[in-house]
Amino acid sequence: MRWTACIRFRNACETISNSGSGGRALSCVAEKVLGDIQLLMVSRSRLAREGLVQLLREFDHIAVCAAHALIEQAIPTILADQPDIVVVDVSDGDHSASISTFRSLGIKSFIVVYGVCVDIESVIPYARAGVSGYVRSDASRTEWDCALRSVLQGHVSDPVIAGILNRYIASQLAEPVAPGILPGTDRAWSVKPAVGRSAARVGLTPREQQVLSLVDEGLSTKRIARRLHCSPSTVKAHVASILTKYQVHRRAEAAAIFRKSKLGRSLDSARRA
Repeated sequence: MRWTACIRFRNACETISNSGSGGRALSCVAEKVLGDIQLLMVSRSRLAREGLVQLLREFDHIAVCAAHALIEQAIPTILADQPDIVVVDVSDGDHSASISTFRSLGIKSFIVVYGVCVDIESVIPYARAGVSGYVRSDASRTEWDCALRSVLQGHVSDPVIAGILNRYIASQLAEPVAPGILPGTDRAWSVKPAVGRSAARVGLTPREQQVLSLVDEGLSTKRIARRLHCSPSTVKAHVASILTKYQVHRRAEAAAIFRKSKLGRSLDSARRA
């Protein structure tokens, strides 16, 4: 079951490159000669939409066929024109649900998200929704060109995002080790899941425990950064480490485990009293 789910996820990504095979994509993507790339733009911001369209039209090999404010508005055009790539501006919020709905219609266009935050909490939901490429909000003209070409070739051009996706797939493919006897000994052992384990037992540092406690209080990344007198990027790094150690993919899941472990300690203390 785990393997099947991972294959489905991999096929949805359609993007992770295999560095050990000369850059060939892990999943099969349609071979396309890089000539005119038909592209459709989606952005709620008129300023961003018009600016991106102007930028992309500077490329000789890219033809912007249309631009819309919402994915729902773009669907009739996409069905009629069948562009190679649909670029969705996600800098103003989470659009993974809309993209997932869009994908369920059977539309074959590659989806590239622009303005995505480079962290596991942001990237993985879009990958699950069927996104094939990612462009940062501060991407240069060259990086845009590279990202769009890479999507058609079945790659992710951003090495950080590619790393996030590869690590996620590796974590999903890792099979849990069954309890047994340690080789060469008579000692039994088992691997316990992270769920229900205390912060100390999963190896959270004191700083990570502080961050997770504030996450549990419902504070945003910026508010946590202000509270701990550090940068938002530092907080994101701590959150990413926490998610990895707890073997979950969203901060709400980690906070729930943390809350449960605190409740367990409180009950243990009450029993001892």
